[in-house]
Amino acid sequence: MIKIIALQALQSIFANKLRTVLTTLGIVIGIASVTIMITAGDGVKMLILNQLQGAGSNIIRVAPGNMSSGGIGLPETLKIRDYDMIKKQVTRAAHITPQLFEQKQITYGREGGNFAFFGTTNDFFDSFNPVFEDGRPFNEADIRAAANVAVIGPKVKEKIFPNENPVGKRIKIENTTLTVIGYTKPIGGIFGLFLDQAVNVPITTSEQVLGNRDWLNALLISAKTKDDVVPIKEQVTTILRKNHRLQPDDKDDFSITTQENTLNTINTIFSIITLLVSAVAGISLVVGGIGIMNIMYVTVTERTREIGLRKALGAKRNIILWQFLIESIILTLVGAGIGLSIAYAVSVIVNLIYNMNITLSVSAMIFAVPISSFFGIFFGYFPARQAALKDPIEALRYE
Repeated sequence: MIKIIALQALQSIFANKLRTVLTTLGIVIGIASVTIMITAGDGVKMLILNQLQGAGSNIIRVAPGNMSSGGIGLPETLKIRDYDMIKKQVTRAAHITPQLFEQKQITYGREGGNFAFFGTTNDFFDSFNPVFEDGRPFNEADIRAAANVAVIGPKVKEKIFPNENPVGKRIKIENTTLTVIGYTKPIGGIFGLFLDQAVNVPITTSEQVLGNRDWLNALLISAKTKDDVVPIKEQVTTILRKNHRLQPDDKDDFSITTQENTLNTINTIFSIITLLVSAVAGISLVVGGIGIMNIMYVTVTERTREIGLRKALGAKRNIILWQFLIESIILTLVGAGIGLSIAYAVSVIVNLIYNMNITLSVSAMIFAVPISSFFGIFFGYFPARQAALKDPIEALRYE
């Protein structure tokens, strides 16, 4: 019986192709938009997570100020003596890297640009293991001698040395001249900021540009294993609170960020984005559902005599109800299918143009079918019920 009703519903739908297309348009737009946005969000999220789990996967970042209290606090709260104490006591760390940082204008002849300028140690390169396109990192001897040498990232090379090898060339930062001793291949991702778009110099050399500081912008601690991350975080917290003479009730005047913190933040952000996108798409689906309901009311009115004839021949109310309800469900499922097809086509085009690997979100596809069926049942029920309750005599008289 259901098969016969479904076939009759399909015949009715395909008898009015233009009406069917216009009716399903709202559902198509809603399903396509939510699928595209969820797929794009999942793709970006996985890209960021993969980058975090690659370079710097065991990195712990210590920064001055307490970000949870609504600001970064005073930048002088992370002292060089804190670094000395942490390096001496934290034995689980593979590398501990101090960082001084400012945005600076870098020039070479007529070429120049504004880039991140980092003063650091050779532990930095051991932490991130960058691949050098040419040249070498600076070493302990360079640090002890406060050598005027620099390692630049690929973005800096592209901007300042677009058509030549920068190794051996001299760049200028304010009144300081530095010799480029190496440049790296791109590492990308979150940690690309420290290499791809940066000029790194020995921390002793950076004093010529940044002044003689007794405080740091950050400490990067590379744990030996992932299991060492939490113990290191706890030990560093204890050391800094003791060094800074904080009372038990005092808030930390520093911030410690681990990969887990970053992952949790990213998951929270993308969950909120997905929720907002789904809400917007839901509005489109409601509009589409109302459109289907209106068309189904028109269909019921047009087929009043047919309904009366069926009832006169013995068709029960539930048969009439299911005929129109199945028509409504089919319309929404067709709209969902077209919407998913559009979303798939968009993902393929984006992959081809931008050389990405975005795949259609399984969660979005699973979401599309039951949601479409729900809208089909909810908005189709009222017209179907109206058809089922029609009096057969009055329906046969209808013109």
